[in-house]
Amino acid sequence: MSIHSGKRLSDVPFDEIFVGMEVIDTVICMEGKVDRVWVRDDIVEDTKENWLSIKWQNRFNPYGPHHVFKKAKVK
Repeated sequence: MSIHSGKRLSDVPFDEIFVGMEVIDTVICMEGKVDRVWVRDDIVEDTKENWLSIKWQNRFNPYGPHHVFKKAKVK
C-alpha cells in the first residue's frame, strides 16, 4: 500500500511517482501500473514537462503529461 493510496495520480508529486506504482482507472475500474516516468523537452515551446505512461490490464499504454492523469487513482 502506498502513502498516496486513493489520490488521483495527477495530484501525487511527480518526484514521488515510480515505475511499477499500481493505479486503478476510476471510470472503468481497470488496474494498471506506471510504465515509464520522464521529463519531456519541448523544443518548440522551450519548456520541460513531466510525462508518464501507464500499462493497463488490457495492454493499452497511454502516455501524456502528468497533470492529465486525473481519472487514475493510486491503488
